Amino acid sequence: MDPMKRDRLQSVSLSASDVCDIVRFAPLFAVLDAAGAPAVPGMMIAAGDDSKALYMSHSDPELEMVAPYVVRLTTDRIAQIREHLWNDPWGILIEFDGDMMTLRRHLRQYLIVQSPEGRPLYFRFYDPRVLHTFVRSADKKSRAEFFGPMKALIARDTDPDAFVRYTLIESPAVAPSPAAFGL
Repeated sequence: MDPMKRDRLQSVSLSASDVCDIVRFAPLFAVLDAAGAPAVPGMMIAAGDDSKALYMSHSDPELEMVAPYVVRLTTDRIAQIREHLWNDPWGILIEFDGDMMTLRRHLRQYLIVQSPEGRPLYFRFYDPRVLHTFVRSADKKSRAEFFGPMKALIARDTDPDAFVRYTLIESPAVAPSPAAFGL
């Protein structure tokens, strides 16, 4: 299916246990925000090759302490998130069938965006508070481009045990009215 044909936003509420179950049945990644959750850098060091900072690959100790990281989730990692990050604005979850580096390349396109005046701005889409606002208010084209190859985005709601899963679905074809056939 052409990603640009997915033009209708669908949102479904999930419980924390639903989110923890998804990792058992679907390829799931997280973008964890070290600026919102200080435990993230240590967790990402422990994750090794299963995690990568979204910013440039060269090491900058100051940036590593506040950078967003993409990480492949396992049942153990989701348990770590629950134990160490759950009450912080720790990031978002992404259902994605590809490899981590493909997802990272896609997401890196959105780290810096332009303001209406043409100024570069950091776009903190990985902050659940920002993601909710963006996906609900973006125009169809921008939303479809952002979703790209991602199947779903999952972000914590205001309650730490409530989440919203966003997907884009194709709008149903509109059948011509009988009047179009002179009936």
